[in-house]
Amino acid sequence: TSERQVMLLLALADRGDAAVLPKVLQVAQKSAKATRVATLGLLDRFGDPSSVPVLLGAAAEGDADLTRTAKATLTRMEGKPVDAALLARLPQASGKMRQVIIELAALRRIESAVPAIMASTEDADAGIRRAALDTLRVLGSDQQAADLVRLLSKTQNSQDRAGIERALAAIGGRSGPRCLPQVLPLARNNDSALREIALRVLASIGGSDALAAVKAAVDDRDEGVQDEAVGTLAPWPNNWPDEAGVAEPL
Repeated sequence: TSERQVMLLLALADRGDAAVLPKVLQVAQKSAKATRVATLGLLDRFGDPSSVPVLLGAAAEGDADLTRTAKATLTRMEGKPVDAALLARLPQASGKMRQVIIELAALRRIESAVPAIMASTEDADAGIRRAALDTLRVLGSDQQAADLVRLLSKTQNSQDRAGIERALAAIGGRSGPRCLPQVLPLARNNDSALREIALRVLASIGGSDALAAVKAAVDDRDEGVQDEAVGTLAPWPNNWPDEAGVAEPL
């Protein structure tokens, strides 16, 4: 029965006997759902990268329980060979499979995946684009800031813009003034919505130069940008004395 299968699989996993792994992988692919979920959840105990394709396949099937369990197991698996196995599949992967690998890059902190993930921010698949932006929020650096600003200027999709803003804000918080040259032009963009985004990202960057740009926006030609500037100044992360002038325009 399924219940006894799960108990037996747990015992086999506790033994860590590599000889049974092929059979366990077979069960993980072709069994009742409850048995598959249990099996996928214990594959990390074998510590064998040969489990990666099976786990990825389950994660990309579209079933929420299988996806959650397979991703959790892939996140727990230790060792560079697992990272290498995921990276090797990323260039050819598409659809849900590509999205899952991108999400795992963030969960496993695979920084070497960033160039391929940056390219995925312009994928035709919305799920892939948003997974890429969420991962860049975790792994991105000032080296990706210019590309994200360029992408922000050419997209009109509100969800994509929000994802790009979150990624830029997170990168700005980590990198500080190194991002400033890439973000400052946004504050002068003809699109008032982009100028508002720039103000919020500048707040995450901080520093006297970022503050000066936000203060200047209090007198912007667009009332919405003016309001955003005031709202950005009010909770400004003040680092006295460099930013002691934050209260004056308020």
